[in-house]
Amino acid sequence: MRSRFPAGLVPVLTISALLAACDRAERPLAPDAGQPQFSVSATTQVHFVANGDFGNASWFEVDPAGGFTFGSIAVNRGGPTNDPQTLLNYSVFQCDPSFSCNTIREGSGLIPNRDLRSGGNSLSLSTNTTGNPNFVVSVGPTGVVSADWRANGLFTQSSTAINQITFPSFTEHSQGSFSSASANATGNIAGVALSPASSGEFGSNHQMTIDISRTNAAGLAVTQLGGGVDVTAQTQSAASAVPLLTAATSTSAASQFHFVANGDVGNLNWFEADPAGGFTFGSLYVSRGGPTTDPQTFLSYFVFQCDQFFVCNAVRDGSGVIPNRDLSGGGNSLSLRTNTTGNPNFNTFAGPAGLVSVNWRANGLFTQSSSGSSEYSFPGVTHRSHGSFTSASANATGSIVDVPISSNGSADIGTNHQMTIDLIRSSNVGRGPCVAPPDGLRAWWPGDGDTRDLVGRNPANGNFNVFVMKVTGSGATQLTDVPGYNARPNWSHDGRRITFTACRVTDSSCEVYVMNADGSGQTKLTDNFSADFMSVWSPDDQRIAFVSDRDGPQHIYVMNADGSNATRLTDGAADDVLPTWSPAGTRLAFQTNRDGNNEVYVINADGLNPVNLTQSLASESFPAWSPAGDKIAFQSDRDGNGEIYVMNANGSQPTRLTNNPADDYYPAWSPSGSTIAFATNRDGNYEIYVMTPAGSGLKRVTNNPAWDADPAWASDQLLATASARATFAPAKVR
Repeated sequence: MRSRFPAGLVPVLTISALLAACDRAERPLAPDAGQPQFSVSATTQVHFVANGDFGNASWFEVDPAGGFTFGSIAVNRGGPTNDPQTLLNYSVFQCDPSFSCNTIREGSGLIPNRDLRSGGNSLSLSTNTTGNPNFVVSVGPTGVVSADWRANGLFTQSSTAINQITFPSFTEHSQGSFSSASANATGNIAGVALSPASSGEFGSNHQMTIDISRTNAAGLAVTQLGGGVDVTAQTQSAASAVPLLTAATSTSAASQFHFVANGDVGNLNWFEADPAGGFTFGSLYVSRGGPTTDPQTFLSYFVFQCDQFFVCNAVRDGSGVIPNRDLSGGGNSLSLRTNTTGNPNFNTFAGPAGLVSVNWRANGLFTQSSSGSSEYSFPGVTHRSHGSFTSASANATGSIVDVPISSNGSADIGTNHQMTIDLIRSSNVGRGPCVAPPDGLRAWWPGDGDTRDLVGRNPANGNFNVFVMKVTGSGATQLTDVPGYNARPNWSHDGRRITFTACRVTDSSCEVYVMNADGSGQTKLTDNFSADFMSVWSPDDQRIAFVSDRDGPQHIYVMNADGSNATRLTDGAADDVLPTWSPAGTRLAFQTNRDGNNEVYVINADGLNPVNLTQSLASESFPAWSPAGDKIAFQSDRDGNGEIYVMNANGSQPTRLTNNPADDYYPAWSPSGSTIAFATNRDGNYEIYVMTPAGSGLKRVTNNPAWDADPAWASDQLLATASARATFAPAKVR
């Protein structure tokens, strides 16, 4: 399991392979004893060092007729550096009301690397285990296993820790770090569909060592807590005690809660799809702790209702200290019953105050222990924790101020050991896609390789729409009005149409769209699970060059103006992005990292004859061909930071046009070649500026607190841009 999910987390049992076999004898995991990742012994061992992409999904679903089903699928990149590999694990169980469970699907092993494809905000798995000598299907048939993850912006997570989770006949031990983002997951495990109530995440592992041990098992039965779970409350020393701060006493821009947890802990969370559209997710967390001189009990909960566009509203949200007597039990059960009305130490941020009641009872499905540091981010809330805990899975029933706890969720009870918990609340939580991604992950929108979309540099959390305005900055008109990412506009040479990148909740991934110059007639030109973006018209407006990762790395493609006949122009393991046509339409310049750093290359329109124009140790990016065809503008950090340069079309005589400590990028030539527009953060946020090709006559075009980027010219007097200042009308999603 990645980590324990504290209050406010949606995932349900997210582990690499959820359970061991029930009612079956020991089986070797892999037939090839020579594989470096696997060894066969009395206890079957899987050893895998994961680095790079991973995705997992899991679910727990109650059967109205009695019993329940739960399952999990996980896929990880990794293996030796000289032999990269992809590891897949899955299992599905059907259980009766007495918790007697039978395995109906289980398999694990190596799959072809090409069967896992990643995009900026999506991950796609499609593999056939039939005939794969490196994959062992222990239970159920072989066949197609598919899963598609799409980021939903509900939360992000990062962790560096040692974790262990134990089931009957199965133990997984992991050590390392990862960063991930919540996702919707759909798919099929050899004929068994992933539940719509499943929760998923995908992200990046960082030297994550995974060891799975399997032994014989006669089946699953309820087990009692004990041994590995210390139910004796522990308290910290008074010298290290830190008082709990509440929002009522905080005067800072953000309210911060600090709590040192020791002793009993109960946790639950759920994610439930609404058949009419949208979904609900919620969480509750309660723990003993506080100073030894003043033992305390901390409670935190929230419930969100979200529409189909992932616009979410908190219907219940509260945290604070409750009377110690309101949490009772320990061992195999825990009971919470408290009334927050009139409690001066408890803050209700959304919904009414009132009765919160939960009963946990251990169910014997798994136990878990963890030691390390974790951070989770939600709308307006960041949860940081450091310490260790032991826990066991449980069933949970109850309600949060009249909102019943869903039966389609997960819960656990156990013991915290000097677990430091910090909750930080923002003072300006709004609606919309929820959070920005963690370090190391691309933003939900677009995930197209632009480093400015990384966390901490995108103040709009990826929400952009296309605007058109005069070069003076006046007359700004919003052309798209869809939540998500609508950017990288490029005007056709006849001025009638605009192609752009859109990453919308109604699509599987980022796609190339086209619209009329007034914003009408928005039409999708690409449609697949891969990311398609960075589209540019050919000089005759008959073709569109764009970037796609449909075959693995990001490469340059060209298609007809109606989206047909997509043809790949570049190949190899490097990422090739940001194409720009020569005025004659016979060549394209683009940015590539095929030499280990970003360089500007040029190729013929058929993809042949690649030539490195910049040949520098610096990062050279964002090429833009001049209308006359004799110059190429680009960005370079050869002088220490991102500046706009211009060079001859053969790469000679590079000349710096801008010179300041700010980040200047994305140059764009006006149709006459008399002006270059670009984006810069020299005023503290990104705005559009214009200048002459000599770098003189600098003028600011946009002036607002939002992020303005991606300038594209219709005429010398008219610009299209992408801006985060947009307003949304979800009913108009096309």
